[in-house]
Amino acid sequence: MKSFATALIIILALSALPATAGDEEDVSQAVAVAQSWLPIVDAGKFGESWELASVNFQKGITKPAWILAVGNVRKPIGTVKSRIVMKGVDAPKVAKLPEGTAVIIQFATVFDKLSPAIETVTPFRDPDGTWRVAGYYIKPAPPPK
Repeated sequence: MKSFATALIIILALSALPATAGDEEDVSQAVAVAQSWLPIVDAGKFGESWELASVNFQKGITKPAWILAVGNVRKPIGTVKSRIVMKGVDAPKVAKLPEGTAVIIQFATVFDKLSPAIETVTPFRDPDGTWRVAGYYIKPAPPPK
């Protein structure tokens, strides 16, 4: 997995997002979206995952580029053995975004060839009010202290 850290994927387009009230319901909806989107990526349906992603995600990367990039990261690490939600945080608290527009969710994930790992999924509320994934990132989990 040469240059694994530089090959990781993150697409966060932060422009033109409406500000709405963020709360636990936003976090719950965003977690549900992430949990329904990840199995599509797990199944290797990378084109479908792009189609279901946020408008901002799609503006940030073309479908062919996404398929290539996510395939280059996911295929070498193998299948998912387990995945547990670690936390979901309303992004303004972390990234200074308008409240209610994004949620950062981290999963503790075990892959065949990368264990443990941290997957970060960032759903955004699209202009139509629907939560969709706009960011995805995988990194090896840090060693315990």
